[in-house]
Amino acid sequence: RLLRAPCRPARAVSTTLAGSRLLVSSLLGLIAGRLPSAAAAGPSKDSPAMKMLQCDTCITVMAGLGKDVKHLIEGEKMWKPKDLSERIRMSCMDPNIADGSMKDACAFMMSDFHEAIGRDIALRWTEDSEEFEEDIVPKDFCSKLGVCREGYRSINEMLSTSERKEKDLKWEKEEKTKASRKPKKKKDQEDGDDDADES
Repeated sequence: RLLRAPCRPARAVSTTLAGSRLLVSSLLGLIAGRLPSAAAAGPSKDSPAMKMLQCDTCITVMAGLGKDVKHLIEGEKMWKPKDLSERIRMSCMDPNIADGSMKDACAFMMSDFHEAIGRDIALRWTEDSEEFEEDIVPKDFCSKLGVCREGYRSINEMLSTSERKEKDLKWEKEEKTKASRKPKKKKDQEDGDDDADES
């Protein structure tokens, strides 16, 4: 003998089913948002790609800090240690540093080098230091810190080199195409001249 479960009206079942689907999809969204996937986790801090991005972000950060420091030096001012520390911490919010892996690389770089950056910047207004009132050259500064390696090329440099090579190859191909067309025209004209001489 089979027992029957009490039946709900059809409308109530569909509403409950829709509500269940909504609840399940919401929970899956929450879980997916909190659990990092392998792709979302990105490269590790010590991976070559992340090291390259850290160098790029260091150069970007130091370009911004360099302008601020230059302005302070020209006005014969300086940041208090607390203000300098705060300014360095805010550097990763630079709009020139893209969201995602670039921001991650900046955070990694700052976790390792923020104190060294602060010390080196403070030397710009320390009268007995060699760096007193000296401008900050971002790439040199980051190389001196050890963020960038010797012979390093930034992503922008690599992209511009790649674009330049691509344009050069395109131009070369067009020139070869033009060159291959010109002799045919001259040859056709010479053949036409020979025909005219024969008649």
